[in-house]
Amino acid sequence: MKRFIIILIAIITALPMMAQEKKGRFSREEFRAKLEGYITQKAALTQAETKTIFPLLHEMHEKMRNVQQQINKLKRCPPSQGAPQKEYEKAVTKISQLEIEAREIQHDYYKRLCKVVPASKVYAVILAEDSFHREMLQKMTPGKSVPGHHPKK
Repeated sequence: MKRFIIILIAIITALPMMAQEKKGRFSREEFRAKLEGYITQKAALTQAETKTIFPLLHEMHEKMRNVQQQINKLKRCPPSQGAPQKEYEKAVTKISQLEIEAREIQHDYYKRLCKVVPASKVYAVILAEDSFHREMLQKMTPGKSVPGHHPKK
């Protein structure tokens, strides 16, 4: 489960960088519209539910994206070669704390969503979002299988 969450966070963070429009630039609005349309259809959301769910979902994603950016920065800027083990321990601890923070953000927002729409809808949204990200990743990496994705035969 932890591996899946890490993959999901990585996808959420990486998609804006990798997805491209015809002009060669990523459009957050276009991506968001596709995500919302997909989730709305797959989770069978009403118009009222979409107005409640998506602002919270986007807020959660933004907070998680900020945490993931901090993690990525730590990974891109490791302690200098030959640094004492204590420096590496600090980096590992900080990465671990940030991963926990991301999970807590997700947990808090799922609880908030369950207070405003039925939990069955929140569950359907979670599954639909996971499916959307797997499909997007599959489109970006043709010919490669995506972990946790089992195509129907």
